[in-house]
Amino acid sequence: GGIQWVAYDTTSVANLLDVTAGLDVRSWLADDWMGRVQLDFDSARLGGEAFRTAWQLRPSLTWRESEVTATELGVSFAVADYAFPLPASLDRDALSYAVDLTQHFSIADGKLRALVGGFARWDVADGEEFNGHSAGLRAGVAARLPAKIEAEVLYALIADESDHAS
Repeated sequence: GGIQWVAYDTTSVANLLDVTAGLDVRSWLADDWMGRVQLDFDSARLGGEAFRTAWQLRPSLTWRESEVTATELGVSFAVADYAFPLPASLDRDALSYAVDLTQHFSIADGKLRALVGGFARWDVADGEEFNGHSAGLRAGVAARLPAKIEAEVLYALIADESDHAS
């Protein structure tokens, strides 16, 4: 979970407050297989007013090929509810679902980790303007720091395509 507070160049004060919380449960199912379930909540306020509420559920299965590599297959389901009124065709309330495949690498006895993977996502919104699909690639590294702190850098390249001509 976390809090993000963003100030845009056109405003003199921060005007977006985005609060997230999550639950991540992992369990070894067999010697080389791990199951995982993630549940995330996101609440955003814009200019002090409610903007968006979203929930996401992501179960996954990981196969550990060796002491240094593992492959994770995940699916996710998300719902988003936007609080501002719009014409029906512009309604962003949506159900999204996705599938992802990620290769994980453990380096230096787990003190450094890397990942590379891809994903596909489909969005089905109440308004046809926001129906679409996406495909993406991601790569990242994470390092274990003192005091049980972990630093992570993740880069994603995403191609979005709308199902609507406008």
